[in-house]
Amino acid sequence: MENNKLKSLRIALIISLCFNLLFLSGYAAIFLTARKLTTPRGRIESIVRNLNLTRDQKRQLWVLSRAIREYRRENHTQDINELCTELSKINPDYERISQLLGSMVEARSKYLGFVSQQVQPFLKGLTFEQRQIIVKKIEKLQRFAAAE
Repeated sequence: MENNKLKSLRIALIISLCFNLLFLSGYAAIFLTARKLTTPRGRIESIVRNLNLTRDQKRQLWVLSRAIREYRRENHTQDINELCTELSKINPDYERISQLLGSMVEARSKYLGFVSQQVQPFLKGLTFEQRQIIVKKIEKLQRFAAAE
């Protein structure tokens, strides 16, 4: 009788260990995938896989990504630094903060115009099927945003 209880306990522990290992491996896979998406390289690799891009399309995507990152780096850093400096003061100048925020809104509008111009050649090079994948992703994001 004792032997049967011991066997049952061992089996339960083995099953529990297996479930824990499955859970941890799944968590690690999700964590690593999410972490990859925080880098430009990871995001591009994800897009390449999802859209099954050709070598030329992949090259275009890298050029597009680099141009957008450089534009952001060159055009957003100064206003953000000035805003942080002003907010860090004991008595910040709220009129200056308002000016900086207005400037940042204008810069954002220019940025979106720049992105729109830069992305068009890439989109024109996609196949109908690749564009449909993008449409499905956008629709999924819209449903997710609407649910919040």
